[in-house]
Amino acid sequence: MASKKISQITLFTMGKINLEKRISQAYAESSDADAVIQYIVAVLIRQSLCISDFSDFCSELIREIFLYAEPTDVLRKLCPLFRDSFKGGKEWEEVTRRLYKNKNEYHRFNNRLSECKKYLFVPTTPVEETDGQQYKLLSTFEDAVGKIHTWSLRDADIRSSGMKIDAVLELMSSLTIFEKDG
Repeated sequence: MASKKISQITLFTMGKINLEKRISQAYAESSDADAVIQYIVAVLIRQSLCISDFSDFCSELIREIFLYAEPTDVLRKLCPLFRDSFKGGKEWEEVTRRLYKNKNEYHRFNNRLSECKKYLFVPTTPVEETDGQQYKLLSTFEDAVGKIHTWSLRDADIRSSGMKIDAVLELMSSLTIFEKDG
């Protein structure tokens, strides 16, 4: 039975506990490691732009996928984002050995993500410092056929720089889970 795709609205609005359950259920039903890792990357993006706390999100599922799922191009591309999910160096070595032909290949993928990595894991403004104010991030983008779309994110961190927003949204634009009809 194919599991229902998790929508962009769900990924960017649902609370941490229920979203973890939904993503874990999607993996249990479909075993689609590519989609699930992309869902988790979307949550990392959300965490980097919002004041909400999604730390340690789906950590056991991340470890399970990278240690046991069939290696794919999507897993290779996104794997460097998850190094901190592995407690010991031996597990991380096992993951890199499974996914990459050699260390140079890993470093090539890691370097492609380096611009967004320096922003993705920087702590955001604590909720207590917002004085009850809520902010919304608005982004306008053009799709592959030239149509203009607007995307918004509630609970945005007022201290996010334009460079940070650009870097993490560029990563988001590379996720295939948001493609519609090709």
